[in-house]
Amino acid sequence: MLEGIVWVKVPAIAANGKTDVWLYYGNAEADAESGPDLAKTYPDSTVLAYHFSERGAPPKDATKNANNATAAGTVSEGSLIAAGMRLLGGNPIEIPASASLEWKAG
Repeated sequence: MLEGIVWVKVPAIAANGKTDVWLYYGNAEADAESGPDLAKTYPDSTVLAYHFSERGAPPKDATKNANNATAAGTVSEGSLIAAGMRLLGGNPIEIPASASLEWKAG
């Protein structure tokens, strides 16, 4: 069985409207390295996004804020999409202090 998971950033989807999204594939010369800057995938309001794909290494933040963890936590295989994280209390994810993680009024 072959499975593919594709994430797409769509600028806007109107309520009760129709939005066309096109998928192009088959470019043998394309690779992930030549794709867009992943940090620009998230809006400025997103302060942290972990994908937990590092397998034993601390998670890296996919946003422009670079809020990378300093401890790996416990990876859990078989999450909804790829790897996940088990938060059992004994092996936490440690995230250094950052101005982008400060809670602000409003």
